[in-house]
Amino acid sequence: MDAYKLNQELAPNGRSNILRAYAFAALLLLSLLGASLVLANQTPSSSAGAGPVTKTYPGGLTMQISEVGTPTSFFAPSANLNATGGITAAMVSPAISLTTNASDMDVASSGCVTTTFRCSRGTLTLTFSQAVTNPVIHISGIGAAGGGAFFHTSFTMSSSDAPSLPTFTRLAGNTPFTVSATEIRSSAINGGTNCTAATPAACGSVRINGTFTTVTMQLDLLMGGSGTPTGQDGWTITASVDEDFGDAPGSYDTTAAASHIVGGYFMGTAPTVENAGVTNVLATPVTPSPIANATASTDGSDNGVTFPTLVRSVASTIDVAVTGSGGRLQGWIDWADDGNFTTAGDQIATNAIDGGAGDTDGLVNGVIRLAVTPPAGTTQVTTISRFRWSAIAGVGPTTRGSVGEVEDYEVIVYPQRADLSLTKAVSNASPSNGSTVSYTLTVASAASPASTATATGITVQDTLPAGFSYVSQSGSGTYNSGTGLWTIGSLAPGTSAAITLTGTVTATSGTVINAAEIRASSLPDPDSTPNNGSSTEDDYQTATFTVASVLPALVCPAGGTNQIIANGTFATGTGPSWTSWTAGAVWTGSGLASVNNDTTSGTLSQSGLSGLKFGPNGSGGAVIQLSQWWRNGGPAASSTSATLTVSLGGTNYAVVTTPAGAGTSATVTYLNGATGNLTSLTEFASTGWRINIPTTVNATGALSFAFAPGGTAPSDDFEVDNVTLYTCTPGQLSATKISSVVSDGVSVSNPKAIPNATVQYCIVVTNTGTVTNGDVLATDNLPANVEFVPGSMRTGSTCGSASQSEDENNTDPDESNPFGMSFAAGGTFGTGIVTGTASSLAPSASVAFVFNVEVN
Repeated sequence: MDAYKLNQELAPNGRSNILRAYAFAALLLLSLLGASLVLANQTPSSSAGAGPVTKTYPGGLTMQISEVGTPTSFFAPSANLNATGGITAAMVSPAISLTTNASDMDVASSGCVTTTFRCSRGTLTLTFSQAVTNPVIHISGIGAAGGGAFFHTSFTMSSSDAPSLPTFTRLAGNTPFTVSATEIRSSAINGGTNCTAATPAACGSVRINGTFTTVTMQLDLLMGGSGTPTGQDGWTITASVDEDFGDAPGSYDTTAAASHIVGGYFMGTAPTVENAGVTNVLATPVTPSPIANATASTDGSDNGVTFPTLVRSVASTIDVAVTGSGGRLQGWIDWADDGNFTTAGDQIATNAIDGGAGDTDGLVNGVIRLAVTPPAGTTQVTTISRFRWSAIAGVGPTTRGSVGEVEDYEVIVYPQRADLSLTKAVSNASPSNGSTVSYTLTVASAASPASTATATGITVQDTLPAGFSYVSQSGSGTYNSGTGLWTIGSLAPGTSAAITLTGTVTATSGTVINAAEIRASSLPDPDSTPNNGSSTEDDYQTATFTVASVLPALVCPAGGTNQIIANGTFATGTGPSWTSWTAGAVWTGSGLASVNNDTTSGTLSQSGLSGLKFGPNGSGGAVIQLSQWWRNGGPAASSTSATLTVSLGGTNYAVVTTPAGAGTSATVTYLNGATGNLTSLTEFASTGWRINIPTTVNATGALSFAFAPGGTAPSDDFEVDNVTLYTCTPGQLSATKISSVVSDGVSVSNPKAIPNATVQYCIVVTNTGTVTNGDVLATDNLPANVEFVPGSMRTGSTCGSASQSEDENNTDPDESNPFGMSFAAGGTFGTGIVTGTASSLAPSASVAFVFNVEVN
């Protein structure tokens, strides 16, 4: 007797006893599996109706199972999945409980004949209350035997409300469980009624691919054997649905984690299926979320919400991209960062509708725009937000939901602030006295979110230092040179303002430091405090310049001659022994001045040279040449360094230092007259040191060479040969004089030198030499029959540009600015003498002396 007939005979009420037996076997199997059982997703939690049967899921989704065709019927509308067929956990995927609520279906064979392989039995339709994505059906026990014929049920995809017909994908099952894209069946016609029998029934799980509300499958009995088939194929069926979970920290889901069934309602792109390892059953909801984490939104699927920079008390909008007609959006931000969404004001969206209530853009465009204003405060918090979108209104911040999606995000709530910084630069770090220098100050407000709002009332305190005389300003805002206050006004995030303060260097030496600091702003700064005097903050800056040393300009007296100093012979020996130079003497010709033979220190000086004036190499002036300068008798190794200092008039002119070691290099430091800066160079020659110092100097005292070793060892000595001093070449002057009739009282266009006519004279003096000439003097004996016109004297660089008025005496300040003129009675012709002066005249420069006379 086959199993089916045994069941019929043992159980007057049909299949109930064997169902109990299978249920007991399944429970025994569950107890044996113990902790290794893996569960998954949402499954039906209750069942109603005798056919059609409605299954309800914990999140509120319902699924109706209906059949059409009298050979098909509900044997048990509400039954465990393993009530018939004896399915095992290994045959189910995702792993759901084997006692999950299912329906037991019978497909009768009456009217079928074995000669027809496929016997149509009607249809089976699954209808969900909302569109779901990729639900999984679990079937236990496809197979039956009775009356000498063998048959089992075939499920063929028939129709759906999806855009394209869904397909099947086998996820798990026993050996005979066979699935193609369009059909579910057993691989053998002669299957049994139990999933684990020797000739087993087909049992397993199949994903229905697509998003849909309803799907219909054609039910056929596949026939085999011979004779007249009797009885029916009995199997159970249920469906599980995937879920999307929130991923906020566990404190936000202490009673029931927020989740939604994956389907036709979602934010951004389609959500990621989550929590495949836990069944979200009604009695024991999942808590906390299985993907909870400290920062939320780490799986990459939360991509539907676009946030602005959230600033306290500043109104802004949040955009949420949604899919699903008629959906409702709920939203929360934990403003206080207290670990829950229950504080008053945390909910920022309640049943918001695309293009309707709660959507501030008013457009049905797939985006719900929420208006938010973070609460006032001075603190910055990093907190959590949550958004839930589904077809159901009134969904709370926690618990399971129907079809939809939950997205959690970590957000930063900023206080209103402006991150201001100050930079400051000086145009010349080593200017000379009297030169022009400018400071440029820039205040920048960092871009969002470092700066969150426009700061107003911004001022900077820059009290100009002694040694700098303010002249002018340019740039943004206004600067009060008396108070040192720069008033900027407003700066929006990402903008800046700059000002340039220009002035004259009045310091004659030393370092001038100028400090500036942001004094005031309407908004707090996250990394500095205005006007607190802290030099380590970015709103405080200094700019420094050091006044360059400048030697007096070279001035050669007119008529000077070359002076060559040579033949300064030094005695040999073990100590400093010098041949004296005669006071006031001048040496000519060529020769040597040497110091040698273990000299450890000494000075060669010549007094009485106060009248000599020196200039740069190439244009006359002073060039000091030292060759054969040795240390330790040659450029040999030494443990100490040695220094040679050359000075003119007591002023250090150059310092030459050899380092400790092999003596193959040395540093020459000298004052560069062209720039006024100290300059260093490294130089070495196999025959010793030869130093040409291209520096401008005005020597008014004694000429001296001072030698001093850097170390104290007696063996640290010097040998200096060929010391030569070249003085400047005199400048050359030329003069021209021109005259022109200004007026004669008769002709305007062509005046003549007639009595009472006014004649203008212009004397031009030009330096045609190679060095600057000092104390330039030009005199003009006025010719007979003319009379000097008082108030007519002017000076300048040319006749046409002479515009500086000069008076007639020789004592007022205008006589040296830089030119002067004077008039004195007498002279060769008794009509007077005009004198012009220039304190100095550079090479190729000219001065014009202009004055008028009247013809007698």
